[in-house]
Amino acid sequence: MPIARVNGIGIYYDDAGRGRPLVWSHGFACGAAMWEPQVVAFAGRHRVITYDVRGHGASEVPAAPEAYSQPTSVEDLHQLLRHLGIARACVGA
Repeated sequence: MPIARVNGIGIYYDDAGRGRPLVWSHGFACGAAMWEPQVVAFAGRHRVITYDVRGHGASEVPAAPEAYSQPTSVEDLHQLLRHLGIARACVGA
């Protein structure tokens, strides 16, 4: 199970396929697994990244309520992409 240390916590991610990067981010109370049909459909032509947002799935769960904000979520994704060596990607939710 790949875990990236980003923004001070461990974020679980999956990295499949090759090609132009596609990144899918799930909503509240979901997880990276919800994107499995899309991963299967697109990984033959694209590099597909899915991840568990902080506090969800296999990612770390910070206790402090202030650890959950839109700017923090954006920075988590930014650092995850840097960790993976991705400068540009198509991001969907």
